[in-house]
Amino acid sequence: MRIKSALGLLLLFSTFSVLAAVPSAPKLIKPTNNATLTSGDPPKFSWMKSAGASKYQIIFSKDASFSGFSNNTCNKTCVLATTTKTEYILTDIKQGKAYWAVRAVNASGNSRWSTAWSFTK
Repeated sequence: MRIKSALGLLLLFSTFSVLAAVPSAPKLIKPTNNATLTSGDPPKFSWMKSAGASKYQIIFSKDASFSGFSNNTCNKTCVLATTTKTEYILTDIKQGKAYWAVRAVNASGNSRWSTAWSFTK
């Protein structure tokens, strides 16, 4: 945008937008690390809110290294879900030990993944 001042000087203005910072990694709450899940209702996984996050991605895997996750997708060895809430109910849960982690997402990008916790069903 150009504006001439009262003194005849040409003033140039530019518009720009500022993106929010990438959110910090969420802290997991439940189920606690190494928890044993009981039969009955599907388990609810929850974590603390990350400032600036617009949504969260939660990943589940039988593999502690989440090796089935690549390029923001999962193969047959993991499950990836997206939610705007700070909790997620996993309805299709398999027997045995599994791992889970969460990351926060906003327009600026993804946080690092939370520390992975395990559970046994």
